Amino acid sequence: RVFCGAQKVYLSIDGGSNWTDVRGDLSAGGLHGDNHAMIFTADGNTLYTSNDGGVWSSTTFRTGSIVWNNLNGTLGNTEFSGQLGMDPTNLNHSFGGLQDNFVIGYTGSAGWPVVYASGDGRGAAVNPANVNTVYALAGGQLFESTAGGASGTFKGPVVTVPNAQFVLDLKNPQNLYVGGGVAGGLMQTMDGGKTWNPFGPSSAQNIVWVAVAPSDSNTVMLMDGSIP
Repeated sequence: RVFCGAQKVYLSIDGGSNWTDVRGDLSAGGLHGDNHAMIFTADGNTLYTSNDGGVWSSTTFRTGSIVWNNLNGTLGNTEFSGQLGMDPTNLNHSFGGLQDNFVIGYTGSAGWPVVYASGDGRGAAVNPANVNTVYALAGGQLFESTAGGASGTFKGPVVTVPNAQFVLDLKNPQNLYVGGGVAGGLMQTMDGGKTWNPFGPSSAQNIVWVAVAPSDSNTVMLMDGSIP
């Protein structure tokens, strides 16, 4: 009996010759996607698995109907992806994107409410010249709120780039850069997202990070994951 965690969780009961998806339906008590680690307790009676949604356990993993127990009710953890968007005028006004989950906001309390329900969240930014303007990248699309990032106020997308990363130029916040995954290239806007143009080397095929020098808007750097 062998378990293997990947995007789903698979079980083999014949030593690896055949595999069955035992993740189940998340809406009906199954596992979240993208499983990263699994471990048995020392007595062999409980199986734990962790994924992009948290931690689950099962004590019925040797039966024909595996029941997964969601252990995240009192567990505050998540995987931030991309930049954290912080309001320079209010430390309790921040936003972050979550791996395989949503865009959430911080308002000063321990609970971070969802402000945009789409994944993967790949970061956020608050315009320092107008903190009511908040950008959030989710699912390869950049969205904009002009209402301080309140839930339900994100409109767009203003641009779509698959597997994207983005950065806002803090010195000139009308400038934003969005870099994509394989063959995605790098896009630039100089008018707050109204118009976009290709920017940077055409050879960049797998942009995994973009940065603008805080002292010089003309200095932009990117990391290309396709270069060994």
